[in-house]
Amino acid sequence: ATYLLDGAHTIESIESGVRWHTSLRASSEAGPSSILSPEACRRKGPKKVLVFYCSGDRDPEALMRPLALLHRERPFDEVGICSNAIQADSRGMTAQQWNQALAGYWVAAVAASHGGVAPRQEAGPRMHASVQGLVEWVEAEAAAGAEGPASGTHLFTVLQHDVAAGKLSANGSNSPALANGSNGAAQGGGGAGAVGVAGIEVYITGSLLLCGD
Repeated sequence: ATYLLDGAHTIESIESGVRWHTSLRASSEAGPSSILSPEACRRKGPKKVLVFYCSGDRDPEALMRPLALLHRERPFDEVGICSNAIQADSRGMTAQQWNQALAGYWVAAVAASHGGVAPRQEAGPRMHASVQGLVEWVEAEAAAGAEGPASGTHLFTVLQHDVAAGKLSANGSNSPALANGSNGAAQGGGGAGAVGVAGIEVYITGSLLLCGD
């Protein structure tokens, strides 16, 4: 599986992340890139998944708007809402209720991106109660569609924001996922740490805690 980890949780950083993800998608469709592995780029049609979460002190409608436009231009095969490590109430709701509210915001954002009417084939977001549950689902999906190595190998790329300076960088060597002993070793010099073949590509955004759970 390929995980694109972006802890964006402001409108500016979400928009920067969308540009980053768009460039990755364009590169992977055109051929091998310096961020996605050549094996991942050569695979035909890896499943594209967007995972989002934000806490109740954020504006989910505003944060989702750029993502919904991205989804319109380069559709994801599936969209998920996933709780982060802190299972606190949001706006007086339980974690489950807040996730359901976020799902409703997403449906509305998609409809707005299509002139107020959601595409007929558009399905609602998949709900994940925890990051562990999300990872287990990704593993199952990767195994079901595997054409290469077995699931359990991952490619991590982490977007680092410097919005004030207008800079973005993808640096696997600074990825918490790589630093705390995942299946890969980080490559130095600003490169992404890469292991295995990606049959499913998961773009995670909207919450620093979601990426760090």
